[in-house]
Amino acid sequence: MDCCWTEILVAVAVGVVGLFLLRKFIKGGVCHSNARLDGKTVVITGCNTGIGKETVRDMARRGARVVMACRSVDKANEAARDVKTDLGKADIAVYRFVLILFCRILGDCPQLILLFQV
Repeated sequence: MDCCWTEILVAVAVGVVGLFLLRKFIKGGVCHSNARLDGKTVVITGCNTGIGKETVRDMARRGARVVMACRSVDKANEAARDVKTDLGKADIAVYRFVLILFCRILGDCPQLILLFQV
C-alpha cells in the first residue's frame, strides 16, 4: 500500500511541475529591458490594440519617438490618446501606412529601429 501512495505522489508532483513549465512556455517572452531610447525613433505597425499597443506604450515610456504606422488612422489616434493619457508625456505620431510616407520617415531618421508585426 505504501508503494502505491509513493508512486501517486511522484506522478502528481511530476504533473504539477509539467503544468507549471507548460504554462510558462505558453505565456511567451516578456521584455524586461529598461534601456533608455532617447533620441531614437521607432516605427511600429499593427499598433492599434494588443501587443502592438503595449509596444508603443513601452517604447514611449523609455523615451523613444514612436511612429504608429496604421491602416486605420482613427483607431491609431484613439490608441495614441490612450497611451498619452496613461504616460502623461509621450512623443507619438500617427501615420497612415503608405510606402511613400515610410520612405520619408526613413530619410528623416538616420537611427531607426524597425518593429513590424505580421
